[in-house]
Amino acid sequence: MCEQQLCFRLLTPHFAAIMHRREVILPLLVVLFGLTLSILASGQDVSHDQHNVCGEVVCRAGRTCEVLDNGVPSCQCIKHCPDHVKPVCGSNGVTYENHCLLHRDACVSQVHISIRHKGRCKKEKSHHGKHHTQRPVVCFQHDRNHLRKRFIDSLQDQVKVHEDYNFIVSRAFVRCDDNRDNNLNSAELFNCLKMNYTMYKEWRGNKNDFVGSLCAESMVDVADTDRDWSLSKKEFQAFLRPTYHPPMKQCPLDDGFHNDGDEVKTGCNRCVCAGGIWTCIASRCGPRSHGRKKGHLRSESKHHMTRQEWERILQDLNHN
Repeated sequence: MCEQQLCFRLLTPHFAAIMHRREVILPLLVVLFGLTLSILASGQDVSHDQHNVCGEVVCRAGRTCEVLDNGVPSCQCIKHCPDHVKPVCGSNGVTYENHCLLHRDACVSQVHISIRHKGRCKKEKSHHGKHHTQRPVVCFQHDRNHLRKRFIDSLQDQVKVHEDYNFIVSRAFVRCDDNRDNNLNSAELFNCLKMNYTMYKEWRGNKNDFVGSLCAESMVDVADTDRDWSLSKKEFQAFLRPTYHPPMKQCPLDDGFHNDGDEVKTGCNRCVCAGGIWTCIASRCGPRSHGRKKGHLRSESKHHMTRQEWERILQDLNHN
């Protein structure tokens, strides 16, 4: 123990040094803390500004705001719609699985389509008429994906304590393989889908079976990794894995790409993009046919085309 006066003398130099360092360090800490807050705030402002580029943009239904390469916000047709099923009948007489698909179709086709009523249309609109052309029968990718999801749901409903999902899928493959060659072609898959009557009927709605067969072909095309036009059990299992997301393909044309549902015209003929492929329907022009519209393909004849001309147009569309 030291006396109070002696202790004070001994501690004074150390205390002074500590206080000196404190006087130097504290201002530095304050400056560094202030700079940190400033950097964080500026970073938040930048990201906040980037996030809000589309914040003031209001797009019509079926469109979403996207920032272009030049930084300018623009309303573009929505690329994907949710899988939920809440059918609506459009003013064009077509049934859509939900509101989003109706508005997206209106956007990509640049035609005004309103909701006539909730639920499926009682009668599909006939395209036979003086001012209408038939639309090619196709399976759009959202139809294919919806059918796949319904099939997966029906398989998951069969899962039991002693039978997991993989076992159920393997059993379905054996049941669907009609000729027992350990491969499923599109016809076998289509018949297998129809075997689940309730599931298939709910998916089909007002569609005809031809659309269902096209969607079965589209499923095989997506899942067929070895390109032999059929599915092995491994490919079948991979395609029906719930976490798998089928790719969304686009149709090439004139150094650009079109999305599912986009349409182009060649003369009086109508072509639709579906699953990355252009599908066309040949129509005879009326006595007063219109010339080529901006952005449309050119027809070599106003009234009819030879088979060779038609095949060449299809080849040009799908091999851009």
